[in-house]
Parts: sequence; structure tokens; C-alpha cells
Amino acid sequence: MGERIRTRRSASVREPREPSDGRQAWARGYRTAPQSAFSPTAPLPLTRVKHSADRAPRDFDLSDVRAATVAAAREAASVATDALEPGDRSSPRTRIDPSFLAMLEAACIQAVDGGKQVRARLMLTSWSTLGKAQPPVDYAGAVQLAAALEMFQASALVHDDIVDGADTRRGRPAVHRSLETEVAARFGPGRAKTLGADLAILVGDLLLIASTTLACQAARAIDSVTANPILATLNQMRAEVMVGQFLDTLAPATPLRAFTASLEEAIAIAQVKSARYSVVFPLLIGALAAGAAPSAAEGIGRFGTHLGLAFQLRDDLLSVFGDRAATGKPTGTDLMEGKRTCLLAIARFRLPDRDRQQLESLVTAPAGPLGADVARALIAQSGAADVVEELIDSSRREALAALDALPLRARTAFEAIAVDLIDRTA
Repeated sequence: MGERIRTRRSASVREPREPSDGRQAWARGYRTAPQSAFSPTAPLPLTRVKHSADRAPRDFDLSDVRAATVAAAREAASVATDALEPGDRSSPRTRIDPSFLAMLEAACIQAVDGGKQVRARLMLTSWSTLGKAQPPVDYAGAVQLAAALEMFQASALVHDDIVDGADTRRGRPAVHRSLETEVAARFGPGRAKTLGADLAILVGDLLLIASTTLACQAARAIDSVTANPILATLNQMRAEVMVGQFLDTLAPATPLRAFTASLEEAIAIAQVKSARYSVVFPLLIGALAAGAAPSAAEGIGRFGTHLGLAFQLRDDLLSVFGDRAATGKPTGTDLMEGKRTCLLAIARFRLPDRDRQQLESLVTAPAGPLGADVARALIAQSGAADVVEELIDSSRREALAALDALPLRARTAFEAIAVDLIDRTA
């Protein structure tokens, strides 16, 4: 099993680096003047990038996205209170404990710090390799859209960790746990757990607002023919994620069903909750930003659908069998929460009656770590992990076949991404 989920990195995958000369001024602007990354009225500190007419893939740097995201998170925490004049004794700002605002800012920055930036990479690769030599969205706008995707992801993770009762994220305490610790240190442990979750919900809401602001800021620099479909696609993505999360949260409370129905339901929820959101929509937004032809957008959509399913199936395996040191979060959380994954549906089908009944009893009631260990052993015994690996390989083949309709520059880039997303350990 461990051999099957080992990451294989392609030599063609480009690692983040320092911005090239053509983007140094723009990148420095985000890092030294973060208010400009969020303020709806402030001018953008950027250098316009000229695109080569030969249609080689456009260069991009994910560190620019991270800088824009952290800057927007910082500004989101202070945008309202910055409007209050601290020198005016009648201002509400003079009555606010500055350490509370510092706590809010730290929580916002923690939420967006780190991560693989999968959605930003997919969106910018699509923008970079598809469409016109002179795309309707320039580099600065593309980075803002990518940052909006990452900011939305951060918002969703903050809320998701509260729903799941997760203690860690990316190898550190989850945001609600960090706030719980902060509240306990300041005011005692009495209400710390409740307040930590309550405050984190508000942090997630604030990051959602920041995501919307970044997208709208990018749209203002684009003609409406391009901007309107991009914003509509973003809205569709957000709505689907919420519906998927609703169904995923409700699923553990519903009775287990027959194999076919359980597997079909698990795949449907995975598509809505994660596959389309994590892969399909970022690719489509990048294609729209590049001014791609409808045929290219259709091809990239098919690629994303199959890659997205493989991506989620890999997540299912890593949640049960992954190495905590690599994933940054405990294994077995899906089992303890009774998540209705494809892995669980296949394991139930393959186990003999007695073992199946034991597995079902473990996932239909809150299972602690010991129960999760027993469930993990039963799933391993069933051979379901190998079946899921076969599904992943099938999805990989379908995804790569969908690239045939795309230009060579796009095929090469997306083949490398497929390797990274499917054969990962975290």
C-alpha cells in the first residue's frame, strides 16, 4: 500500500522561486504595501507583463499568489478598524483592545499560511498554456484570481475543521484550536472551547469576504465579456462546495445502503464537494482568463473531471492510511466521523458478513481512535485500498486521454500536474 501512494515528482515541474525582473516591482508592492491587495479603491502596485507572441507558456510564480493571499488576509482583519481615526477620543477604535485586533489578524494569517496551493497552480497553468498570446486577463489579474481561490479554500478549511472537530491542520493547531488556546490564556479555560470555535467561524467568514473582494478587484480591470463568466463560475463553485459540504456533513447520520447506491452516492458527493471545486473550476477559470476557445475549455473540463475524482480518491486513502508526518493531520478522521467514502463502500462490499457488520457498527457511531484503528484494519483486510488504486489509475487514464485535444504546451504541463496530484503522500 505504501508503495502505491509514493509521490513521483517530474523534473519538468517548476518550483516557486523569486519573481523574475518583469515582476519584481509588482511582487514587492504586495509585500510592502499589503493594503493595496485588498482595498477596493487603492491602485494596484504592479508592473504589466508583456506576453510573447510565440505562445510559449507564460511564466508564473506561486510565491506571488502566497504574498497576495497573506496580504489580503492581513488587510481583511484591519480594513474596518483602519477607517476609524485612532487619534479621535470619540472614535470606537480608542475603546478596542489592540491585542484583540492582533489576535484576529494572527488567526487570518495562520489560516492562509502554508498549503500546497493546488487550486492556484491549476488555475495559473490553465491561464498560462491555453488561449491567446495576449490574454484578456494579465498577470496581475490572474494572480488575484488565483489568490481569491486560495482565500476561499482557507475560509472553507477553517469552517471544515470546526465541523470535523479537527485538532490540527498543516502540522499545526487548527485555527479554532489556536484561538481556544489564546482565549484560555487570557481569560481562563471556562468558555475557551466554545469561544475558540465561535471566533474561528467569524475568521472564516472574513476570509470569504476577502476572497470575494480579490475576485471583484481583478474583474474591474477586465472587460465585462470576460469578467462576467469568471465571476459566475466562481459563484457556481462556491455554491457547489456548500451543497457538497452539507451532504457530506449529513451523510454519517443517514443509514448505510446497498453497495451500488453507497458507491454512487460517495462518488457524487466527492465530485460536488471536492473534485469539481479543487480541480475543474480552477481549470475553467484559468481557461476563461486566458481567452481559451470553447473546444479547449471543454477538453480541460473533461481532464479536470477525471483528475478531480482521482484527487479525491487519493485523499480518501491518505485519510485512512496516510503518514501523519506527511499529511500534517491525524489519520483515521474520516473513519471517526463516519464519512461515506468510496473506500468505505468498497470495503463493506468485500468483507464477510461478520466483519462487515463490525465495520458498519464502527462507522455509524462516533468511533474514537481505537475504533478507527479497528476499522482501518478491517478496510486493509478487505483489499479495498487496491480497488481504489485501480479506480485512481482508471481516472488517470481518462484524464490524460482528455488532454489529446489540447496544445502540446498544455498537455506537457498538465501531465506533470496529474503526476503530482495523484501520486502524492499529503
